[in-house]
Amino acid sequence: MTQKNPICPYVFPGLKLDEIDSKNNPFIKTIKRRITEEELFEIVEKKSGFTKENLKSSSRKRELVDMRQLISFVLKTDFNRTLSSIGKTLGDRDHTTILHSIRKFYDLYETNTSYKDTCDNILESAGIKTDNIV
Repeated sequence: MTQKNPICPYVFPGLKLDEIDSKNNPFIKTIKRRITEEELFEIVEKKSGFTKENLKSSSRKRELVDMRQLISFVLKTDFNRTLSSIGKTLGDRDHTTILHSIRKFYDLYETNTSYKDTCDNILESAGIKTDNIV
């Protein structure tokens, strides 16, 4: 069946994009699919070598803490999760710990160029824009 008029997901906000044939619909090609939480952890694992279990652990290794801070930032800003739900995802941490992590992320991102480069690399791999950070 051919469509005479393509369906635009902007007109139908409840439309499920996965169920539409993207080859025949030019509007679908312009929309970038958002990553899932699991894909975020997979990207961090590929780039840093830390598994989800490592990130949930109580280890305080500097590199591991840096990745936790990055994930906390992404889960709060791009996924709009609450601080307590992020804490549960990252090993039953308190909401104030997550708030501190996000603040430390901003501080390190502004001052440490190697940390900024590492974060930019991971965020770009995840398809997250780094223009509006800070």
